[in-house]
Amino acid sequence: MKPIPRKSIVHTHWQIVFPNLVNTHGAMFGGKILEIMDMMAAVAGSMYCRTAITTVSIEAVDFIAPVKSGNRLETQAKVVFTGRSSLMVKVACFVHDHLTGESRPCARGYFNMVSLDTNGKPMEVPELLTETEEERRDFDEARLYQTSAKERRKK
Repeated sequence: MKPIPRKSIVHTHWQIVFPNLVNTHGAMFGGKILEIMDMMAAVAGSMYCRTAITTVSIEAVDFIAPVKSGNRLETQAKVVFTGRSSLMVKVACFVHDHLTGESRPCARGYFNMVSLDTNGKPMEVPELLTETEEERRDFDEARLYQTSAKERRKK
């Protein structure tokens, strides 16, 4: 049975950055930020598909600003593209300064995921409903990343 098309929603995660999460420059480890982003992509993807999800590739990750000890890290993830069994999740991180209240983007990227059945085989995902201009832009951009990832894997 073909899955019913649906809209995607934003899933949010907050974390306080403690000293054990920062490097010798006082900034949060990029690998730790990637770990959080990947987990949030999996949450958004699995909740959208209502299946198990696996990461196929991470596309176009940019670290924009440092995250310091004591800051709060907000991570937002949303499914922005669907193929037959794949989906692309856009993940954006924001650093919130606990002293000034300032907020600014600190990282962003696209996570290429595949929906899995109970045997670990790719399965069809629901078609993504896009209604706004921003959703259509995100869909088109994510499709480019997904196409590029497919081409790269063929080589």
